[in-house]
Amino acid sequence: MKILILTGKFGMGHYSAALTLAEQIKAFDPHIEITVKDIYEIAYPDYCEMFYRSYMSLVSKGCKLYNFAYKKAVHSKLLKKKDRNSNKSQWQKGHIVHMLGKTIQELSPDVIISTYSLCARFAADYKQISGHNIPLITCVTDVSIHNVWINPGTDIYLVGARETKDSLIDAGVRPEQIFVSGIPVKSVFGQAEDAETAQGSKTKEILIMGGGLGLLPRQNRFYEELAALPNTHTTIIVGKNEKLRKKLSGKYDSISVIGYTDRVNDYMRKADLLISKAGGITMFEAIHSRLPLLIFQPFLEQEISNARFLQDNGLAHILRDENKAAEQIAALLFDDQGLQRIRKNMDLLCRSLDKEALCRCLDKLGDGRPGDGGGERQRIA
Repeated sequence: MKILILTGKFGMGHYSAALTLAEQIKAFDPHIEITVKDIYEIAYPDYCEMFYRSYMSLVSKGCKLYNFAYKKAVHSKLLKKKDRNSNKSQWQKGHIVHMLGKTIQELSPDVIISTYSLCARFAADYKQISGHNIPLITCVTDVSIHNVWINPGTDIYLVGARETKDSLIDAGVRPEQIFVSGIPVKSVFGQAEDAETAQGSKTKEILIMGGGLGLLPRQNRFYEELAALPNTHTTIIVGKNEKLRKKLSGKYDSISVIGYTDRVNDYMRKADLLISKAGGITMFEAIHSRLPLLIFQPFLEQEISNARFLQDNGLAHILRDENKAAEQIAALLFDDQGLQRIRKNMDLLCRSLDKEALCRCLDKLGDGRPGDGGGERQRIA
């Protein structure tokens, strides 16, 4: 069996989800051949790096423009097949769909999995244009959805929460197509073995993360008050934000600063509290680690929805005012009962997830059942 996983490297979350799915599939069957491809590397190999630099600038400096585009996607109506047929110049004849088609023909996968909304849209368009009924699985990497995630060519949706499933059903997706499996995170993220010990330890450990782009507070006051908290040590992972790393490194005795690392699970295992953006991957890494969350006030639309989900389910508190950050951090950090309540809620959510959904979906698609677009699928073997 051959599987093509399509993704995009926006803050690395979608890409991380793709690698995690590849890991899960290999554990299910090591003989499956898996290829992970970035959609923009497929379409624009010479300009991909410049594209992602522009995205980084848009998110960090032009969030109002980003949010405007996101809201347009959220509130636009789901395109019906007849509407998509009338929009050939926009979707079906696009350069990206053409280049994706060449990649699909070259690799000849039995299944396509997408961890990024536009990948799902382009793959669905390719199916419609070519008449190829290749199974398409869409893994939604936020708890909120928008129009681009939802496509007639998608056979299976893997989603992070019941709320996401309800939104898809409201948009017209059949319930039997949707599996609440959680946003995918690597298997190394699990409940800390020393969680009980950590609760009673004299020094509290704070972990702060700003995602792959290292979007963290700029004010010196935030870090000064953080360093002044009694009996605490803080580790800040700044990702690719080299400017912030140089600014903070060695400045405070109780604060350690590191750049990009593939050992996030180790830092989460040691921490009592995570302070972070409400990115889909990070929040589910914390949930699987049973690590209480304090979320920076979100400004990107999908992170606003993620933060609302966390708060509504008792999985996190929101850091409402950076000028009073130390007060709110201390109130949660030294409230052992409050931290334990969050851990229990995280444990309940983890136990409710259908962790075998992906493997079962691959089996189901291999049964040759009829697809969403009609016709019989090839048997996956």
